[in-house]
Amino acid sequence: MIEDQKITRRGFLKATGVSAGALAGLSVLGSGFQHISAAEAKKRLQDGTRITYSACVMCPAECSIAVKVENGVA
Repeated sequence: MIEDQKITRRGFLKATGVSAGALAGLSVLGSGFQHISAAEAKKRLQDGTRITYSACVMCPAECSIAVKVENGVA
């Protein structure tokens, strides 16, 4: 069954272009995580400051939002 399927040069170039674009897009976005030390994490927990993650629903893209909350106030 796989022997019957042939990939054309055009199909190969389209697939590699889409793959390269997707990888480039992911590398620009990053992981979204911030690296902090254990001491900084402990300090943030003690002062009542935290980061809450949500999403904006103003458009279909639903972009991520990181909200800093201090003493219960955004």
